[in-house]
Amino acid sequence: MSAKETRYGRQGDMAVIQAREKAGLPDNWNAWRFEVKDSPYGAYLELTGAVCPPLKSGPRKGKPNWRKADKSTQRTVQLGGKEQADWLKGWET
Repeated sequence: MSAKETRYGRQGDMAVIQAREKAGLPDNWNAWRFEVKDSPYGAYLELTGAVCPPLKSGPRKGKPNWRKADKSTQRTVQLGGKEQADWLKGWET
């Protein structure tokens, strides 16, 4: 397992990583809803998620336990198209 996989878990999606950084969320925050919205200023991505403990046993062991999500950490983060592109360029360099 690489350092990034350890830090970000199995859900190492770039949009989730960007949302965590933008909103100052902890590394164990996971998104469960990804929505593309349209506005007069262009399309944007809206992620909704929370901190969830991992499942302890069974075939999904280690994956987020959405039933026990911490409601106090539930957040919705909006990522604009240009904002995402600029962030990805910075990530690559």
